[in-house]
Amino acid sequence: MNARKTWAAAIAVAAVGTLGLAGCSGGSGGSGSDDDALTMWHNSTTGDGKAYWDEVGAAFEEETGVAVDITSLQNEDLDGKLQTAANSGDMPDVFLARGGGKTAAMVDAGVVKDLTDLISDDTHTAIGDAAFSAFTIDGSVYAVPASVLPEGIFYSEDLFEAAGIDAA
Repeated sequence: MNARKTWAAAIAVAAVGTLGLAGCSGGSGGSGSDDDALTMWHNSTTGDGKAYWDEVGAAFEEETGVAVDITSLQNEDLDGKLQTAANSGDMPDVFLARGGGKTAAMVDAGVVKDLTDLISDDTHTAIGDAAFSAFTIDGSVYAVPASVLPEGIFYSEDLFEAAGIDAA
């Protein structure tokens, strides 16, 4: 599955989940001017990142016929706007957020939907358990990871040895 289709599928999963949530949250779906549009907030404000989300929104629109109202915000602004939206009950339908404590706080506030049963086995397998773990609270999955990047901690064996740090 190519990246564009993967994201169209991910937005579809989130859209289905948030449509169910909209009925119980009392929110109007965020900043969108079209009440029938799916609202999406993300933190890519320039260049390839912004172009990517615009392309994904267009692909989702083309595939589903559902309009997508995309808002790009600076990272810190996104966090603050999400907090305000959660407090006011006016959450966007789909948004990028960090996992861990921020996800747990949104789960505790009741502003995100359990997507566990909406994620296909193929999607779960393709993305992997480790990537989903940041968005899993008490065994339930509340988000689909937007990217899985190779990360790690690199160190200098020589400097560790000189400092007396044993690898064992």
